[in-house]
Amino acid sequence: MNGKGAPDEPMNIEQMRFQVVDKDTGQIFRIDEMEQHININAYTLFPSRDELAQKLASSAVQAGDSDDETPTSPKSGLSLTGLSALSSMLGFPKKKDVHRQDPVEGLVRVSTVRKEGPDFGDLKLSQCLQAHDGPIWTMKFSVGGEFLASAGQSGIVYVWSVGHSGFSRSGGDGSDREAPVTDEAETPGGLDVLKLLRLSPHRRFRDHTADVIDLSWNKENFLLSASIDKTVRLWHTARSECLHVYPHVDCVTAVDFHPKIDHLFLSGNFDKKLRVWNVTDGRVKEWANTPDMITAACFSPEGSMAVAGLYRGQVFFYQTEGMKYYTQVECRNRHGALKGGKKVTGLCYDTSSHTLAAAFPPSSSGGATTPGPRLQGAPSTSGGRSSSFPISSGPVSAPGPTPHSVTGAGCEQLLITTNDSRLRLYQTEDYSMLCKYKGLTNDHMQIKASFSEDGKYVISGSENGQIYIWKGTTPQHGHAGGLAGLSAPLTFKKDRNTAYEFFPSTEIGGINPPIVSVALFVPANAVWHAMKGTSYEEEALNAGPGLPISKMIISADYSGKIRVFQRHVLTKEKTDRNTGSHFNKKA
Repeated sequence: MNGKGAPDEPMNIEQMRFQVVDKDTGQIFRIDEMEQHININAYTLFPSRDELAQKLASSAVQAGDSDDETPTSPKSGLSLTGLSALSSMLGFPKKKDVHRQDPVEGLVRVSTVRKEGPDFGDLKLSQCLQAHDGPIWTMKFSVGGEFLASAGQSGIVYVWSVGHSGFSRSGGDGSDREAPVTDEAETPGGLDVLKLLRLSPHRRFRDHTADVIDLSWNKENFLLSASIDKTVRLWHTARSECLHVYPHVDCVTAVDFHPKIDHLFLSGNFDKKLRVWNVTDGRVKEWANTPDMITAACFSPEGSMAVAGLYRGQVFFYQTEGMKYYTQVECRNRHGALKGGKKVTGLCYDTSSHTLAAAFPPSSSGGATTPGPRLQGAPSTSGGRSSSFPISSGPVSAPGPTPHSVTGAGCEQLLITTNDSRLRLYQTEDYSMLCKYKGLTNDHMQIKASFSEDGKYVISGSENGQIYIWKGTTPQHGHAGGLAGLSAPLTFKKDRNTAYEFFPSTEIGGINPPIVSVALFVPANAVWHAMKGTSYEEEALNAGPGLPISKMIISADYSGKIRVFQRHVLTKEKTDRNTGSHFNKKA
């Protein structure tokens, strides 16, 4: 490379990814040096692994685990915790608080902090796919549970079919020999396991030119993808090509289909604008200016509110109709190094009251997937061109007139993930904070915590390669507040939940495990689809929707792997490791 400031040595791809050339002067500099001139850039969302390790160490020394709780020396003002502050910042709790489960052959080793025993001590790694070439940033299950979409640094959106693989015995004669993407070295044998995903993707959508950050499904299996390449793209599982492109003026950090009106979606952007789009004509229907860069966004469960998480810890709420400002909350500490606020990386509503009734799809014969979309002028199987944009618009029903119409008889809860390694739970009746969750490490990545379908648990990935699970809260219908669903954490603050369990996403990787960028509870309807066609289909139908809830966990990481964990209740022969009692398959 010629020009002023040009390097004498060739650069590898990873180095070039974080460097910029001034076309006027030829000067080359790192993109993270631009922060002294601008507030944010796309690469602050996903630093390289080397940079992340440096930032973690630097943050630990400078900030510690600050939450107004770290004792200091009265003379020097320095932390008295010493190396313990570094350990805590890297995601490792104090040794006296950690209880490690005795290792059991074939099971994942789950540890607890400030809990007597794990609720998920019966997990087994049931599937491991080398799914991506590079880090995975986001994964979403389709509404019906038939598909899983994953995307990340490569810009390729993968769609995986759920189920139809049946039970298999990992290793030996039952191993997935036909699956080049399966990493059998990490899949232990000894127990029957249910393979959640087919071994090859159903679709590969390749049109994005940069990282894909967010995904969203609607009920008709349309899929939206948001990318750093300044576009949102529309796809469908029945089509191999992109259906429409929605251009933006800057990096798109969030996208969400309206939960009730299929032809509307929300996008969040670095240009500080929150937009509601009409899918059919590709135009912006409503928009609102926010005071800072948008790093997360979503609709409320009924669609009457549009929510934007910002770069410095603020969360703004707008009424969807007219995008009128409603209120805001501040996710930041009162004191310490993080009092200025850190980036909001995830927004997740507890939708347990909306989804439990539909945990299982209607019973049907066979294992056919949902038919293709209802298309206007769709091409026939013999060829031809679509005469119009391929979506049926249908009647427009306006969202609820007030935010209170969303809450119904009770009060909804919003879980907010931020880059201060905290999760904060707010209730939407008065927008007060119910609880703050601690334990994970999330200082730089775009990690998002989420609920189980019944709202009983909260799960999150972490930068230290662990998966974390907390007890959630039980919504108090007609009552503003209450933490009835919390386990009794050994903490002096009633609005803190520092009791949790955690386990490594992999036992392979030594002291530097891959960052867990996504961790989710597998929806009950997806587990049901995986059971169809197996010897457990009849038992699953007879058991009802309670059987598969929170019984499978899926994760994705920085190495591009997708891992699936299952609980013993889904195996044909079940043994209670704690009591030694034996369960048959009808237990």
